[in-house]
Amino acid sequence: MAEVNAAVRARAGSEFDYLDVGGALLTSTGVPDAGYFTDDGIHMNARGYSVWNGIVDRWLKPTAPTEKSGEKLLETS
Repeated sequence: MAEVNAAVRARAGSEFDYLDVGGALLTSTGVPDAGYFTDDGIHMNARGYSVWNGIVDRWLKPTAPTEKSGEKLLETS
């Protein structure tokens, strides 16, 4: 899993973004955390999907510009 993620991350850039959701589902030793998967060890359970959704939601949610960053954008435009 780590090798695949590293290969995809290396190719990310202008054509697509890379969002590492897999790392949050692993133990400290790098194996899938059984608490996030069904008995088959492959498919995520509700807890796994909750973690996955949280990561994706935070990535998709636009960040509202602050007044200071908005001013900076106006100055450089």
